[in-house]
Amino acid sequence: VGPLAVVRTPPGSAEALGGSLDHASWDDLLGTIAGDDTLLLITRSEAARARVTLRLSELAGIKS
Repeated sequence: VGPLAVVRTPPGSAEALGGSLDHASWDDLLGTIAGDDTLLLITRSEAARARVTLRLSELAGIKS
């Protein structure tokens, strides 16, 4: 929705992924909020959200 995206991870992995993304300094990503298995991505815009989710999908080997 808008500049926000929700990412599901295996249990216990969201915090590690969020920390990694926060330190990766992606220009489109403003920050993350992590739970146990869910990560909220906050991006600069809807277009930035699309770029970030595509990049994450590619890194995870998920074909769209």
